[in-house]
Amino acid sequence: MKPGVASLVADLHNMGFTSFLVSGDAEKATLAAGAFVNIPAQRTRGGLLPHEKAGFIQELKQSGKKTAMVGDGVNDAPAMAQSDLAVAVHSGLNPSEGVAAITLMQETPVQLLEFLSLAKRVNQKVRQNLWFAFAYNVITIPVAAAGLLNPIIAATAMLLSSLSVTFNTLLLVKRESKNKISD
Repeated sequence: MKPGVASLVADLHNMGFTSFLVSGDAEKATLAAGAFVNIPAQRTRGGLLPHEKAGFIQELKQSGKKTAMVGDGVNDAPAMAQSDLAVAVHSGLNPSEGVAAITLMQETPVQLLEFLSLAKRVNQKVRQNLWFAFAYNVITIPVAAAGLLNPIIAATAMLLSSLSVTFNTLLLVKRESKNKISD
């Protein structure tokens, strides 16, 4: 068991996520690992072949759940391909990284929390940027269509709208860079 996985599972639970443990290891070993990281026995599956892991992910999706599969080996690739989000844990030559949308570069899945936090902040910026663009269009298009706005002023306003979106995004990039330096 990788260091920090128990706290990762607890943090994911606190964020509203439900964790499952699916493994090719024997059922008894999988139950013990699940207990170690506080995943209840009813959410562990051991002794699964790669296609059975993929079937498990498919069952979750068919029940209406969004899925993310974190894997560290080639035997996880079919399940990762079935999931809504595939996350590979980098471990040298890991063929499942080719299936993954995201590869965590440390050999532990605890980096997943950093990714989720960043994804949340990026989504907030996207919403802010959409609001800026929407506000610009709601205000300027009717005024320009009525002929009340000089074309040069409309073009300038469009430029300022684009710049506001760009600078808003750069604030996130700057904040992330500052956080990396302080870490």
